[in-house]
Amino acid sequence: MKELNVLKICNPIKSVRDAGVKKAINFAMGDIGQVSELTIDAAKKVIVGNVILNGESNSIAFTINDWEFSDGGDELKILGVQTDRQWLTAIANRAIVDKWFAVPASHMKVIKAVLML
Repeated sequence: MKELNVLKICNPIKSVRDAGVKKAINFAMGDIGQVSELTIDAAKKVIVGNVILNGESNSIAFTINDWEFSDGGDELKILGVQTDRQWLTAIANRAIVDKWFAVPASHMKVIKAVLML
């Protein structure tokens, strides 16, 4: 009997997941810009990507390092953000890092599924 290689099955699933998340983010960003690359490593709790903002000629690299869900399960906290622009990292750290964000239950189910795959 042939042995099942779980990694060969999981990698395509993760690629499809990452592409779906990228598409959803791009839809939400609308006329602000587009995510050109996105990779989620749920096991390490890291999201790495590049975004091209409208009117800008160069992309901005970003990394989201770690996140957690509230005990009630209706809030999300991002624990670390880095970008290749020092000023943007400073803004992100002030605006979103270590702050709880309420998320509707229907969206939270999808977010948890994506970030735990």
